[in-house]
Amino acid sequence: MLRRSFHLGSLAGFAALLAPDARAETKIADGGIGGGGAAEDRAAIEAVLRTYLAVMDEQSEADIAKSFHPDAFLMSVKRSGELNAMTQATWWQRISRPGAGRVERTSTIRYIDVVGPAAMARVDVARSDSSSTDFFTLLRLSDGWRIVNKVVSSVIG
Repeated sequence: MLRRSFHLGSLAGFAALLAPDARAETKIADGGIGGGGAAEDRAAIEAVLRTYLAVMDEQSEADIAKSFHPDAFLMSVKRSGELNAMTQATWWQRISRPGAGRVERTSTIRYIDVVGPAAMARVDVARSDSSSTDFFTLLRLSDGWRIVNKVVSSVIG
């Protein structure tokens, strides 16, 4: 199986010079992505997912619209076992808080499956102290593929 690695280190390093409180660097390793659908759609969705992962590192709220539809929800389970549904604005406030130092993260795109104008994707995220999986629902809209829902495997809130 051929494995390719796309490293955003130089871009994240440059961003860190401009914004000293940058808190993460993502190394994206993707090879043998499972799923199905037209190659053109899968490539476009992969680009949307890469944009999302870069936004996480660069902390650019303006760039979030390149991957998420403004009405997208981000879903998880609260510690109490209840549904935690966040709007994009609430989610952004949560993740854009300055962290204590840089967090190294490896994100692996595992699965992209496309049927017509709908798709599902899986991205595994590993940190030195934890790991989680993000499941995405995407739709091909008039302006291209956009994430319309994200479900996080880790307990939040």
